[in-house]
Amino acid sequence: LLGINKRSYTEILYNDYSLFDKNKDRTDDILLLLTWFIGDLVFLSKNPNTDRVVNNDCRDKLSEFVASNSGLKTDNFIKAATVINTLSHRIKANVNFESCVCDALMQLKKELTK
Repeated sequence: LLGINKRSYTEILYNDYSLFDKNKDRTDDILLLLTWFIGDLVFLSKNPNTDRVVNNDCRDKLSEFVASNSGLKTDNFIKAATVINTLSHRIKANVNFESCVCDALMQLKKELTK
């Protein structure tokens, strides 16, 4: 997630989709982690010294992402969280797995690249 803004669409579709495809039985866990990361990005974008970061072990990488992407606003993070939530609902509704994951990855790149 943190490198999505630096990778090409092709690379994202190939590498990131394969993570989901190889771990279909753990998709809920992956989406939960992504949601936590997005929440942490919101907190850090508002206050770099916040103590509300869930993923403290990744704090430095998250802070670096926020600092190097200062053009991102809270709205971008909210839209990214919505993409993840929508993906979860679509998977549970038995929408084609590959189609909905690839669509979500493209939307995440759009929202997290500024």
